Amino acid sequence: MTHGRETAAVQHGHARIFARLTLLLGTLLFATLTRAAGAGYWHTSGNQLLDSANQPVRIAAVNWYGFETSTFVAHGLWIADYKAILDLIKSSGFNTVRMPYSDQMVQQNPVLGTMNINRNGINTDIAANATALDVLDKIIAHCGTIGLRVILDNHRSNAGNSAQENGLWFTAEYPESTWLANWRTLTTRYLGNTTVVAMDLRNEPHAGACWGGDPAGCSAANDWPAAATRAGNAILAINSNLLIVVEGNDHYNNAFTWWGGMLRGVAARPVALNVANRVVYSPHDYGPAEANQPWFNGSTTASSLAAVWDQNWGYIHNQGSAPLFIGEFGTLNGNTDIQNSTPGSQGQWFSSLVQYISGKPALNWAYWAMNGNDRYALFNDSFNGIVNQTKLQKLQPLQFPLDQMPGNTPSISGVSPASGAVGSSFTIAGSNFGTSQGTSTLRLGTTGATITSWSAAQIVATVPNVSAGPQSVTVTVNGVSSNAATFTVAAVTQPDFSIARTPAALSVNRGASGSVSITLTRTGNFTGSIAFSAAGLPAGVTAAFSPASTTGNTSTLTLSAGASATLGSATVTITANNATTGSHSATVALTVASPSGGGSATVSGAVPSNSPWFIEEQVRIDNPAPITALTVTVTVARNPAALAVGGQYNTLGGIIQQSSSTTTSSLVYTFTLAAGQTLAAGTGRTFAAQIRGNGTAHPTGGDSWSVSYVSGGASSSASGAF
Repeated sequence: MTHGRETAAVQHGHARIFARLTLLLGTLLFATLTRAAGAGYWHTSGNQLLDSANQPVRIAAVNWYGFETSTFVAHGLWIADYKAILDLIKSSGFNTVRMPYSDQMVQQNPVLGTMNINRNGINTDIAANATALDVLDKIIAHCGTIGLRVILDNHRSNAGNSAQENGLWFTAEYPESTWLANWRTLTTRYLGNTTVVAMDLRNEPHAGACWGGDPAGCSAANDWPAAATRAGNAILAINSNLLIVVEGNDHYNNAFTWWGGMLRGVAARPVALNVANRVVYSPHDYGPAEANQPWFNGSTTASSLAAVWDQNWGYIHNQGSAPLFIGEFGTLNGNTDIQNSTPGSQGQWFSSLVQYISGKPALNWAYWAMNGNDRYALFNDSFNGIVNQTKLQKLQPLQFPLDQMPGNTPSISGVSPASGAVGSSFTIAGSNFGTSQGTSTLRLGTTGATITSWSAAQIVATVPNVSAGPQSVTVTVNGVSSNAATFTVAAVTQPDFSIARTPAALSVNRGASGSVSITLTRTGNFTGSIAFSAAGLPAGVTAAFSPASTTGNTSTLTLSAGASATLGSATVTITANNATTGSHSATVALTVASPSGGGSATVSGAVPSNSPWFIEEQVRIDNPAPITALTVTVTVARNPAALAVGGQYNTLGGIIQQSSSTTTSSLVYTFTLAAGQTLAAGTGRTFAAQIRGNGTAHPTGGDSWSVSYVSGGASSSASGAF
């Protein structure tokens, strides 16, 4: 080092170098601040996840289950559109969806039909012959469109609920070779699709599943990290960029915790794959509402819970060894179940875990579950809103936006003109719209507008065909919505007509016919001829209009059922068409019945799960003819007495009302067809009662079920034992 005064020339040279460095550093800093996080595939570095540009990312996910169950498809599609569900996940602040599936679903890939997918104005892009994997493709594609990432989770072998009953990643029917083959199938299917960033190798290993090197012993056949190594390498051999998620088991050195929640064995035997920087460890953790663990007691504190977590899995993050992803945690929807100061309570556990995660910004997580039919539901039972905003507000500080950096929220400052007719042009002024439209949208209410031009500060669009009056205008960019502005749609009466029919529902016996009166209402001085047609007729049913076309206002549709017409329910669509104004339609709910009455349903009981901690008993119904009244009851003997209601669900959605009650001797689950509803002919209807155990086996032979129903005006009943 030298001292003394430099010459003016040297000082000037240094100043120029400093200025250039300052400009360069400023440019790099600006690029870093403005670049969206989460690009491409992700990898690990210490306890962090990094994107393809080496920027830190955090998984803030929600679980959406169903593909692993006997429905073979994500739940909720019976009442909501899959795109609307995903849009709500994104707008609620989550950046990733964990999607459970079963090996049976991948192997069989069944055609789903209509039983669990509503296509009445929703899910219209899911074909009638779509398979389970086709629907998974649709979900993953829309996730990519709106900037959500996906983690695929091998939840169990055969279709069912909860974790695999034997606690292993294989069964006699689905050996390890099938498990590995299915992982290769899915990895190949989504090869190059950066929406799918991680593979969760197996949900909640437990019981016989052990961690190799356990001082208490571990057989080679049941060595979970050895199997995880085989699966991880099989996946990475096809796509070396994927994250490999390895859950724990439930015990180590005679210490026990939640299924999947024991990762003490990682310290002595970490999972080492052929590709470095790919392993993410994943515990699951729950509160006393799931089971009363010994660390839930009158002395429980946030610190004592943190000590349990640190010992079982948190040490991996604390030591910087590898990233952690809490793949499941969830709570009930009472406010005290979300936050409570009572030692050992559900609310204390949940708020303490949220606080624990908050203190570790590199810790990744996924809430269980989004499903509106789950007792820990985040969404309501219509899958179109948040069931408890307090719970979401607790999670929001832990969320991490992808593709949408802070300060870049789209904002509308003005709409010009403020009103106009359908088909006219209007301009939205504002900021942060993005330089091009891409996947962004402009909506009036829920209807998208056709875009003429799109820039960061201005959008020119055409008023879509929406109702006259004030409409809410919003811009959505990368799943983030702007403030709402108002545009008033002017009322213009164009030559047109509308169609009505009476009755809306019609029952016709085989060999007979029935009539529907059609009424036309003409507007805007419309006088043209209107022609009628009918679609959706069951086999053996014919339709005749009198008249078949008219310049008047009425017609009569006669539906005639042949002697061998297909029994059951169908939706007949009546279309009235004019070459100038276009078509309008109305539907008639048609039931083809047998003159002798309804059909006899086939009813059976099943026990798909019976572990000391979780029992599920199901009643399954196949009905060849429509049912107009239905009551299903499942009675569970409280043996042991600590058995408690763990939830219930059905595969028919909102037409079924369900409730449960508890006595000292039994748990009673009731499912009832809602008043005014009709259960169409169909197969595979499932009514499931879920029971929480206390670790003692439950003899299901003492449990019973009963079903009473009305079909074709005749009452029937059936009963049995599990």
